Amino acid sequence: MEQLAERCECSTLQGTATPCRHEDLLEIHAALTVALEGVRCGSVQEEEAGLAAAVVGALAFASRARLKIAQALEAKIAYNRTRSDHKTEQRQKAGGKQF
Repeated sequence: MEQLAERCECSTLQGTATPCRHEDLLEIHAALTVALEGVRCGSVQEEEAGLAAAVVGALAFASRARLKIAQALEAKIAYNRTRSDHKTEQRQKAGGKQF
């Protein structure tokens, strides 16, 4: 994961570097908005493009900020495995978590 983040460091969502961390996060947010619009419209291409841009942007951001993204992902995945609301049978119940 760290190597992927380093490879993405030179990539940005719009092709130009942004000077501020909050602007980087806004660009990631914008890419996720594109993905959500793809879901809404039923456009798999738009959904994939938005998600890819968000992942590249997030990894580049993490690399520039020297964040330990691989460890954070591992911790989050491990935590989610312990959550009952993340289990399929709980989600399928009436009123279960949908998103």
